[in-house]
Amino acid sequence: MDIRYQQIIKAYFEGRLDSEQTKVLAEWLYSSPEAVVEFKAELKRLREIPSADESAEAFLEKFNAVRSRRRSRRIFRGLCIGAAVSACITAVVVCTLYFSNPVDVKGTETVMPVAQADMTLPEQTVPSSEVEKAEVRLRLYQAPKSSKMPVTLPDGTSVTLNKGARLSLGKSFGHSSRAVNLDGEAFFDVAKDPKKPFIITCGEHNYVVKGTSFNIMSYSEDNYSVVTLHTGSLAAYINGDTLLLSPGDELSVDNEDGEMRRRKVDVTKSTRWMSDDALHFSSLPLKVVASQMSKKYGVCIHVNPSISNILYEGVIDDEPLSVALRLLSITAPEPLAVEKLNDSDYYIKKLNTL
Repeated sequence: MDIRYQQIIKAYFEGRLDSEQTKVLAEWLYSSPEAVVEFKAELKRLREIPSADESAEAFLEKFNAVRSRRRSRRIFRGLCIGAAVSACITAVVVCTLYFSNPVDVKGTETVMPVAQADMTLPEQTVPSSEVEKAEVRLRLYQAPKSSKMPVTLPDGTSVTLNKGARLSLGKSFGHSSRAVNLDGEAFFDVAKDPKKPFIITCGEHNYVVKGTSFNIMSYSEDNYSVVTLHTGSLAAYINGDTLLLSPGDELSVDNEDGEMRRRKVDVTKSTRWMSDDALHFSSLPLKVVASQMSKKYGVCIHVNPSISNILYEGVIDDEPLSVALRLLSITAPEPLAVEKLNDSDYYIKKLNTL
């Protein structure tokens, strides 16, 4: 950050901002979203508490109506009187940038307001040298529930999002690191940049890669994730442990019991979803299979806890739900029974089990 802006922000913080400084600060804040992020970070540094920008946000309701009726220059010109009023002007600028409506294009890209962002990379699981703390979500890519979505990130990384998957970028993306957050399934072909590690956060787990291609499935509601490394190298930071994967490795993590499973696989199986609309299950717990089938058919499929971790291998194509459930029951490692509770709820249990 330019030392001039640091001095002006300090003057604002101490309540001694003059009219000329106010004009410079306001113009800088309007110049880019990054300026707002730097402004907020500097305030936090000065106050050393997370709520350093509360004084600015407190003025939002009072001045937002004024801004909507006047052009920004008229606001600056009319309100730049004295230090106290100058602080109010800065508050209007900051809050407006924080709370402006996002550009919402269904199935493509949404630019998120800084104040609504909440993505944080867990400090305890990734070395501080590899990731900036307090990552803030600035851009969201979301695939429609009915189709997959290709995405090219600003660094050249290619991503294919499975149906309904959400991918968000951190504020430092492309600077000291490249941090993203994934909820769903996606295939990544990461652009090489040895100086800027590519970091993926899925819930409480982090994966650091460099010039790597891999598939990852991690739905927040499933509490289960699978990462399959195709090429390159990948470091997984799971529950305080670090695991280094080689091409052909697949790592499965059950968040409910902390169990991890690492094995060699045919990596092409992990990306079959990219070429058709079938559900492909490769040694997935029955509880995860049921969750994915629930999404596909728009119902709730419950699994008896005694069989929830049975590993299932199979494919569910475009069969009707009744046929898909029957297929599941007879192809599972042990015979299963499916009970229809009502039009939208089903229960899977062991055959001949109450």
